[in-house]
Amino acid sequence: MELRMFGRFVLALLLIAPPSVSVAQSGPFDPRKYQTITGDEVTQVLVIGTPHLSGVPDGFDPAVLEPVLARLETFAPDIITIEALSGESLETLRDYRGIYQTTAEDFGRRTLTIAALARAAVGLDLPEAEAEARKALAALPAEPTASERRHLAALFAASGDPHSALLQWRRLGSGERKAGDGVTTELAAALDRLDVGKNENQMIGVTLAARLGLERIYPADDHSSDDIP
Repeated sequence: MELRMFGRFVLALLLIAPPSVSVAQSGPFDPRKYQTITGDEVTQVLVIGTPHLSGVPDGFDPAVLEPVLARLETFAPDIITIEALSGESLETLRDYRGIYQTTAEDFGRRTLTIAALARAAVGLDLPEAEAEARKALAALPAEPTASERRHLAALFAASGDPHSALLQWRRLGSGERKAGDGVTTELAAALDRLDVGKNENQMIGVTLAARLGLERIYPADDHSSDDIP
């Protein structure tokens, strides 16, 4: 609310002030001087760069990531984003197939495959499943039951967010990772395969989220510029 009000206040000044009026400024512009305007703490962002771990050789030991995970756990982020296309992005790319051709399948084949498995059980397409996942997440109690986590995993999978589905899957006990509550036998097997795959999204992102007690991952990637020659 404070940001919206501040934005409106500045806009009003720009509309009222004559074009010829200039504001004197002493010294170089320093955005840190304006942090007190919102009255909020500054958001801390940490970006991790790594080669794609899908290319590591056979015999790669995930234990070598432990020092990195320990440092990240100390940083304790509230939100974790990963390099992956969201269900929303994949849906858009498919809707504009005449422009993007096979971009959705090229970069989101596994996500779409898992979503199709989940859709067969929950009966929801990508947008519908995302809406239901958000509702279920908002209503999730502090100590979710195994049934609630399996249902949320199924919704996330159907929404095109397999890593959030995997996060819910990992937060279940080993004996609770089974079919039920929207998770079919085929979907359970797909999540198990994703769990042991070599990829930084699950080996770092999902692992860290589970340790921190987070309930979802946020995919953040974009291929909307792929139509540019």
